[in-house]
Amino acid sequence: MRTETREPDCVRWKRLGAERIRRETEGMTREEVLAWWRERELELKRLREERKQATSPVGEA
Repeated sequence: MRTETREPDCVRWKRLGAERIRRETEGMTREEVLAWWRERELELKRLREERKQATSPVGEA
């Protein structure tokens, strides 16, 4: 009897994310990659703030 080992979803998602980032930053200089990461960080902070404001009770925003 042969059993297949299946990759856990979290590992698969990590690999897919790493591949997407590699494709997006391919051919960039080190400085360009650092700028790309800074842009992603600012976008994440903006999205978190929007979500925080959208879910806060009325009058607390």
